[in-house]
Amino acid sequence: MRTAKTTELTAMAAVAISTAALSAAAGAPGALDHLAPETDVVIGIADMGDFLADIDQINRVLGDSGSAELVFVTAMARGLPGVNLDGSAAIALEFPEDPEAGGDPRGVALIPVTDFAAFSQQREARDGVVQLPFPDAQVFARDVGHGFALVGDDADALRAFDMSDGNMKDHAERLGGAGNRLVGASEVSIVVNADSMRPYLDALKSGMDEQGQMIGMMAGEQAAQGLDLFSAFASDVLNDLQTGALGLTITDAGMSYDMAMQFSEGSDSAAGFAKGGNTSGLTDHLPSGPYMFAMSLDTSSPAVKKLAAAYEQMTANLPEEMQQSMSMGQLSLEQLTELTEGVSFVMGSTPGLMGGGLFANTTQYIKTSRPGAYRQAMLDMMNELDGQSSQGMTIDTSVSPDAISIDGTSLTSYGMTFQMDPDAMGGGMGGGMPGMDPSMVMGMVFGPAGGPAGYIGEVKHGVIQTLTQGPELTKRALAAASSGEGLGTGERISRVAKALHDDRVAEIYIGVDEILNTVGPMLMMFGAIPEFEPMNAMDPIALGMTFDNGGLVGQIHVPMETFETLLTLIPQDGMGADDGDDGFDF
Repeated sequence: MRTAKTTELTAMAAVAISTAALSAAAGAPGALDHLAPETDVVIGIADMGDFLADIDQINRVLGDSGSAELVFVTAMARGLPGVNLDGSAAIALEFPEDPEAGGDPRGVALIPVTDFAAFSQQREARDGVVQLPFPDAQVFARDVGHGFALVGDDADALRAFDMSDGNMKDHAERLGGAGNRLVGASEVSIVVNADSMRPYLDALKSGMDEQGQMIGMMAGEQAAQGLDLFSAFASDVLNDLQTGALGLTITDAGMSYDMAMQFSEGSDSAAGFAKGGNTSGLTDHLPSGPYMFAMSLDTSSPAVKKLAAAYEQMTANLPEEMQQSMSMGQLSLEQLTELTEGVSFVMGSTPGLMGGGLFANTTQYIKTSRPGAYRQAMLDMMNELDGQSSQGMTIDTSVSPDAISIDGTSLTSYGMTFQMDPDAMGGGMGGGMPGMDPSMVMGMVFGPAGGPAGYIGEVKHGVIQTLTQGPELTKRALAAASSGEGLGTGERISRVAKALHDDRVAEIYIGVDEILNTVGPMLMMFGAIPEFEPMNAMDPIALGMTFDNGGLVGQIHVPMETFETLLTLIPQDGMGADDGDDGFDF
């Protein structure tokens, strides 16, 4: 297979990007109808006007670090003659069969045109192919009808390219529920055919195994067992993979990055991701206020239940000490899905890492129709942990049922402390691994108590659990859990949640402003930064995941205002402003 020169591929990609068009609401690009579903990689680019505007918008946000080249490309694209600004486009890439052989992929671009003669600037065709006027590269075009021009660096390949239509149904079947959801919602999508790219996936698995062996040799037997577990899981997923896809959408509200994996029908992975869930309203039952992280999980989803059971089965053969350290004082995933319908969690802003503790304002809401059973399971688990030791750490627990009543709700108090052997854990003088004193670490994580110490109480439709015994937080947690008018009803979370896919099984909100306000003063204290100005409130970065007909879709949404604010924190020399480069120095 002949490889294309980098300059030629760049020129071809520039033409494709400059002429791409597809309304995101219309689903998959119509150009896919003319591409074989066996193609290794297909890039679809959506809505030309919006796409070019998106490029210009990002350049404006980047300011002096933006790319002058892209400004030129978008301006040129708007002025290209003969291009159909309302059509769809696609790029088809074929990779060398042997990953070890090296070489660049070969590709062709399907460009929408209204007038091929104008597009090719009236140049004469030779055997049906016209050479386009690119000064530094050989780029050819062929009028293939159907309102498209076929563009590439290999004239013979363009002549031989099969422009038969009727492939859309096969593309839709290969994309599956997850892939179609992503492609239909993305302005730009990259779709990978896992079957034709199998040699590359096998090479990826081999590389993971080799890295795992190296890490296991350096980190010990338990680390090796954990890595083997992960490697086996990743191998199964890649073996079952039918299609992988990435997507990007940019609007005035923000940028959304999507990732989809569609699994082969009848495979174990496909059975595990059969249907989505419903996290709607779970964060509404968390107390409002500044936060660093908030998340929710639909534990009633059949897919989540299957995944939890599979995880428990995979970890059952790990050493008992390793299983204890992985549980971290929580119910197993299988127990969680048996006793609950949903869980949500918020890590509120801390009064200070060095004194208050990272989890000082942390609360959980557990949606369950069996609050008494869940509460008892938590208490039984804590009592069982009392006195257990693992890797130089001994756990001491205390449980006091009906210890206190707040706002008419009877609460069980609990406490958990970790007695450290400094020599075994590190930080001691007796030969342990050097590092920070473990007791200091626990103080930074949990505050003066040195471990989680809070309340568990039954509320309407569920249970609340705090990681602190502060009365004010507990009151707010009880009120939000009962009313459902808490954190998730706030303007900022509500706004970004609308950008995520429906039917979510999990969602996470990252309070970037509060994370910076927590870490910034400490960095300044240690001299890592010269000064720190507290950040104003920003919309959170949102992550979501859903399952769809044998596949999964993950999404990250970055609000534009948050993105612009974060850019102001990056030193200009880290963005290529001082190195003579016109663009981002990735």
